Amino acid sequence: MRRTVARLGAVTAALVVLAACGGPQGSQGSQGSQHGGAPAGRLERLTAAQEANLDRAEELLIQRCMKRQNLTYWPGRLRTPDERKNVRLVLDDTRWARKYGYGGALHRRTQEERKKDPNSAYQQGLSEREQQRWDRAFFGDEDSRSVSAPVPTGGRVSTSLDGCLAQGQDILYGGLPRWFRVSKVAENLTGLYADDLKRDRRFRDAAHKWSRCMRGAGHEYATPEKIRDRLPELNERLSPDRAHAAEVRLAVAEAQCARSSKLGRTARELERKYRDRAIGTRYRADVDTYLRLQHRALTTADTVLADRG
Repeated sequence: MRRTVARLGAVTAALVVLAACGGPQGSQGSQGSQHGGAPAGRLERLTAAQEANLDRAEELLIQRCMKRQNLTYWPGRLRTPDERKNVRLVLDDTRWARKYGYGGALHRRTQEERKKDPNSAYQQGLSEREQQRWDRAFFGDEDSRSVSAPVPTGGRVSTSLDGCLAQGQDILYGGLPRWFRVSKVAENLTGLYADDLKRDRRFRDAAHKWSRCMRGAGHEYATPEKIRDRLPELNERLSPDRAHAAEVRLAVAEAQCARSSKLGRTARELERKYRDRAIGTRYRADVDTYLRLQHRALTTADTVLADRG
């Protein structure tokens, strides 16, 4: 069966926001400095601009790999810093809320971009044989070599070691097997501590103040998570413009109340505490390696981006 690809850089911000506690942990933009910096001797998490450089370099590596096989690949549009925003426990960025609500408009834009993805259109114009060749070049063969890695919350995931997608990451991070293994750890830690964090007395007290503030603003929600649960139902019968307006009103109220109740600050402080506890000694080496490989990849990315050949 032919596999189609639509590697758009515009990852759905709505899904990131609505995931509440399920977002990646290794890619928080400038969150490290926002929290006072990493402990002495540890690397900071990448900024949004640094992440964008890695994405851009990976896309170019893929494009060049495909070109060597006389195949065409168009790099995906890079996500903006706003699209990279990862809101899990609570939204307290009033500027972002006023502009995006909960990201529904960003999600709809992503869906439209997927429909117009030039790679999909290019594949559709190929013969079945050439479509299969394109897939093999990009993903690797059905019987390609692969690597698997455990996820902290349980289960295993795997990826091909062949194909241009794998080759791009292999070059960028100095070896795909190790990068894949540590990234699956660093980016999937939230499930280990999210429930404990939300049961913490400090979080519950701040959430109670937040809920009282929201009630005063005309919104009856016990926690931000309850908003996430109801958003699909609230928006399903509204036009895109009205859904966006409704999202903005609710998101701005959440953000303002999160700031006045200090729920946002409390959640960030507790997340550092519980995340460090979850990492412990079991995952510390993997998380440190993840950050080290990212920072090393920045140098490789600079070389890739400087080479316009």
